[in-house]
This record gives sequence, structure tokens and C-alpha cells, in this order.
Amino acid sequence: MKYWLSPLVLFVYLLLHSCSKTTELGLSLVEQEQSDIIFSDTFKVHLNTTVANTSFTNDRPHVVIGAYTDSIFGYVSSEACLNFRLNRTNVDFPNCVFDSLVLTLCYESYGHYGDIKGDAPGLQQWDVFQLSEPILDQDYESDVQLATSQTLKSNFTFTPRFQDSVYVGVDSQLTYPHIRIRLDDAAGLTFGQELLDPTDTTIYNSNNDFKNWFNGVKVQPNASYPNSSIVRIRHGDPLTKLTLYYRDTSNGGNTAETFDYLTDEDAESISTFEHDYTGTNVLDSTNTDSIVYLQGLDGVYTRVSFPDIEDLSSVIINKAEVVVYLNDTGTTELSEPIQLVAKYLNNASEYQLIDDIVTSFLRVQSYLLFGGVLEKVDDGYIYRIQFAEQFQELIDDPNAEKAIYLTLPLAIDPERITLKNQLSMKQKPILYLTYTNINE
Repeated sequence: MKYWLSPLVLFVYLLLHSCSKTTELGLSLVEQEQSDIIFSDTFKVHLNTTVANTSFTNDRPHVVIGAYTDSIFGYVSSEACLNFRLNRTNVDFPNCVFDSLVLTLCYESYGHYGDIKGDAPGLQQWDVFQLSEPILDQDYESDVQLATSQTLKSNFTFTPRFQDSVYVGVDSQLTYPHIRIRLDDAAGLTFGQELLDPTDTTIYNSNNDFKNWFNGVKVQPNASYPNSSIVRIRHGDPLTKLTLYYRDTSNGGNTAETFDYLTDEDAESISTFEHDYTGTNVLDSTNTDSIVYLQGLDGVYTRVSFPDIEDLSSVIINKAEVVVYLNDTGTTELSEPIQLVAKYLNNASEYQLIDDIVTSFLRVQSYLLFGGVLEKVDDGYIYRIQFAEQFQELIDDPNAEKAIYLTLPLAIDPERITLKNQLSMKQKPILYLTYTNINE
């Protein structure tokens, strides 16, 4: 499955963004008779929709760019800011004539969403702006808006084809799928000339000097165009770069040359998300609604609460499994997510991955023990969440919120879905709980 493609990356992410508690699984703690083990599927499970907190989206291996409009979730868009480093320092371009300036963005092989699959993906239209403030070496949240100055390319219209290799250059080399944006608006042409013949030649002394002079670019979907997909771009890939094309006329020659400004190291990036739920029911759900909402790109979480587990005390949780049903399976373009994860809200009001996920990756390097994978059953589609460690914490910590939050594995995941809650006529969420009472 697509989220199992890079287990090492996900494992490192989990270690960096999760805290580990000392809770132990219950079966190994006590010796008990079989009759001491209690099974229940009658504890209440309540689902509701809650707005997600913003997350840090800077310096990730990917950025996401694009937009789509959904009849259920409204409008969502993502833009990216990125800067560049020199591929070598102390360069100059004597006797050279400017040709063009091209921004190249390398597709990832997965993680795209919307009208992008099949033989006829929908057209997209993007704009490229020059940043007027720097991307600093610091954390940026997903709602940040960096200021821009001039437009380097407006209304760039293209068909996203993330599976199609591209022939590039006079010798037509076959290159990994990517987007090539020629920055040929008036400001783009002027800026290309400035790169070739800068007034201040010290900009090529070091990466810092260059980045202080050129803050980078912002790439965003054109809000007035009916964009219908969000694409995932490899930041840091050798193909994601800015390329200066020029001709060297030294000694009466006319030789085509290039100079690359790269993103593979000493370069920063940010993804910024925007949601507009106007005209939808996403944020207006009432006590009579039978569905709840879940959307990536820091949209909304599904909160799963357990209102009557206060009745449990002095127990060891042997197994805790919650099953939630899909309300719909999406559309061909806006399909359901294959994988969900669970978080909890700590005392600092921060969402963190539950320990069951960390344990799953430590033991089998995947989500296998935790679950959360889309599954077909006789009466529909479900997500099955195993969270015995976290449930034990809910019981043991009197200050813990008696809830977990379902979301997507990464903030840059753009999928969305609706789930059935406790008011549904059938296929209600269920908590399957196996526990052992501890004799006082």
C-alpha cells in the first residue's frame, strides 16, 4: 500500500513526532483464570467532527501543490514556497546571452489526488511568484503566508502526468516525470537576466549570499481556474530546481549552457493549506447528523470518544479495537484513504500519534499491528483500529481526554472521507474491549 512504500521515513517521523509512555500491554502483567477475562462490545462510542490544528510543514521531503472543489467538503488548496542553493560558488557569466529561466518540479510516484489519474487528467493552472521575504531556518505552520513581490509566470496551464517520463534537451534524454515551467512573464525574463548579469556579483560567493539576495518562489494554483487535483512534488530531488539557460559567445562562439539552482541540500520549503467549507455541512454538524467528516491537509479530524469508560477502574486492557464504517467510498477522482492513523490530545493541547502506532513500527516496521487500513466486510467498508496501549492510558490517567482522533498519516495527505457515527440507523461504530479486573 502507498503508505508502506517508505517505512524508514515513516519510522523516523514517528520517533521524532511521538512521545513514548511506559504503559505495558495487559496480558503479560498478571496470571489469571480464563473466567477473569471480560469481553464487552456495549461501551458507547461517539464520533464527531473537529477542526485540525495546524502542523509544521517545512523542510519535508515533499511539497503539495494544487486545488480541488468537492460538493461535500468545499474548496481546498495547497501552495508551496521553496528556495534554492548554488550548485557551485564564485561563478560569473562573461560574454553570455540570456536564453530562458525554467522551474522544474519532480513528481512523486504516489500521493496525488483528484482528477489526475487515467488517460485524460484535468487541466491545471498555476502561478509562480517571487518571494519578497525569506524562508528562514525555522518551523512554519501550515497556514503561513509569505509575502511575494512580482509574478514570474502567470496562468501556467498544463496536464499533470505523473507517470509519463519526459524527453529533455537537444539529445532528447528520457527523464523522470516532472513539470517544466518556463518563467517567461516580463518579470521572469528580467529576473533571468539579473541571474546572468547581477549588479552585485557577490551573490555567487556563497549559498547564504545567494539566498539573501533571492528569497525563492511561491507556486500556487490559480484561484479563478477550476483546478481539480493536488500533486505531490519531490523537494530535494535533483530534478526539482531552477535552471538558467544561456549562450556563451566567447571567441565568437554560440554555445548553449545551463546553470542549476538546486533544492537537494541547504534549501528550504513550506507547504501551505487553505480550506473553504462555505456552503457545506462540515463545520455545521448537529446532534442529529449521522455522519462525520475527515480531511487531510490539516482540514478536519474525526474525534472518537468513549463517554462511559469512567466506569472502568483497576483493569488491565488486554485488547481494544474500535471499528468505524464508511458512509461513502468517495468517487473515482476523490477516493477514500487507504490508511488512517490515530492521535491523542496531550495536556499541552498538541495532537500526538498514539503509542500503539509507535509500537507497531518498532516491532514490524509497518502499521500492521495498529491496523487503520481500509477493509471490506460483508456489510460495507470499515477501518479497524487496535489501540490497547492508548486505551490503558485513558483508563489509568484521570486527566486524559477519553478520546482519540482519526486522521491521515501525513499532514500533506489530501484525501477526504465521511464516516457513520452513533446516530446512523445501522453500521454504528463499535468498541470491542477485552479486559481483566485487578483484585484489590
